[in-house]
Parts: sequence; C-alpha cells; structure tokens
Amino acid sequence: MKHSLKAFDSDMHVYDAADLYDKYMNPKWGHRIPRGQRNGKHGRVEFSIGGSQKLRAITDAPIIILSALTQKDNVVRGLRQGADDYVGKPFAGDEVIARVEAALRRSGPKTPVSKIAFPENGLSMDLETHQASYRGNTIDLTPREFSVLEILAKHHPKPVSYETLATEVWGQDNEKIRERIKWIVYLLRQKIEKDPSNPKLILNKTRYGYHLAVE
Repeated sequence: MKHSLKAFDSDMHVYDAADLYDKYMNPKWGHRIPRGQRNGKHGRVEFSIGGSQKLRAITDAPIIILSALTQKDNVVRGLRQGADDYVGKPFAGDEVIARVEAALRRSGPKTPVSKIAFPENGLSMDLETHQASYRGNTIDLTPREFSVLEILAKHHPKPVSYETLATEVWGQDNEKIRERIKWIVYLLRQKIEKDPSNPKLILNKTRYGYHLAVE
C-alpha cells in the first residue's frame, strides 16, 4: 500500500515531498541526486516512510507523514526517521491544518541564548554583556578571552579543536593563531583556576584542543 510525504510552507501550501526533494537535489540548483536514488527520466525520487530521512538530510523544515499505514510499527519508524508528526488516514482536513500549524510553531524562530550557566561548577556567562563569573566572583575577561571561553562552553561536553577555536574567534587557522590560543587559555587559567598549574576547569586534549570540565 502506497502513501506519501507532504511538505507545507508557512502559507499552508502543500507540496509532494518528492518534488521538494528533487528541487533541492536537482543539479540546476547546485546539488546532485545520488545515482542510486534516481528513478525515471526526470530523476524523481519515490518516497515511502523512509523518505523522511532523505528530506531531513537537506532541511530542518517540519515533516508530516500522511499515510494509510497506521500500524504502530509504521508510525514509530516514520517518527524515528525524521518526521515531526504522523497522521493516519482517514483524517479530517481541519485536524491536518491544526497539526501543520503546531509543527510550524514548534519550528519557528527560537529565542537566542543569552546566558550559559553551569550551576554545579559555579560558572556563568552573560553573552549580551560579556560578563563572566566563577563561584560567585566576577571574572574580568578581554573580548578574546571571553570568546574562547564561550566557545568551550557552547561545545560542552565535547572537546573543541584548535582549528574550531581559531576559525570561530580569529576567522582563520594557522600556527601563529594556535600559539595565541594557548596564550589565551594560559591567561584564562590564571584568572579562573585556583591552581593554574593544575587546572580543573579548562583541560588539555592532547594534540587536539581543550575541554571544559563542567557538569
């Protein structure tokens, strides 16, 4: 039994998901349809429940599956493969519209993060005022020091490479900048760590970069 994925825009227009995929993956749009996914002279992609994975790979737009396959396994599979909602047939038109509106609300503009805080460790950063504090004490940081600490905090719990720090703070990566990063981290440790020679907050990741040890 066939079913289809539908895509909706903010004006409530409905599109076949295969058409949307073709639009973004067609060579004339600067992309290329993978050879194994081509079907027919127009390179059309036939979509099933698994098609939501293809769409999710190229867009964060809400995906709603409309399907006659209402068994639990199909619903779970569709949601796990990238769909935001799953509507079984038969369905009422006003219900689908309400679900689309709800999906658009959830995917709308998010309020930018203005503060980063790790209460367990006492570290907090105000991204608007560029003020930082650690265990109740205000830390006087230069713009570059704040930027490096901010990136480490935003990437937590993952370590941050020298390349990432260089490109996000200085806009380029070279040996001179990497040496500058090490100097900035040294200064941060002097201002934050109780014992800078034995850091507990900003840790080295050998031959890679740094890791912010917070919870």
